[in-house]
Amino acid sequence: MLVLDGDQPAALSIVRSLGRRALRVHVAAGSPSPLAGYSRYAQASAVYPDPLRDESAFIDWLGTELRLHDYTLAIPVTERTVVPILRHRGRLPADRVAVA
Repeated sequence: MLVLDGDQPAALSIVRSLGRRALRVHVAAGSPSPLAGYSRYAQASAVYPDPLRDESAFIDWLGTELRLHDYTLAIPVTERTVVPILRHRGRLPADRVAVA
């Protein structure tokens, strides 16, 4: 699992919930050292391009991450990542990104 917006408290809750179910969880955020990355359940952290400044770079990064890693699902937590994903959903594998 890849939890986006790792700097948000809600992401920390998601990481903890997934981790308690023994799922492999990685955290990503637009800045280094995100809050959720400090959870004992976070196995790795990554930094992505700021989606508010460069949507295309963020989508490119996410697409590459989904291709390179065996993530079951990417979970965007806030509108900061949900909106760009919805705008560019055709560039991402639909079955691996959790958006309505």
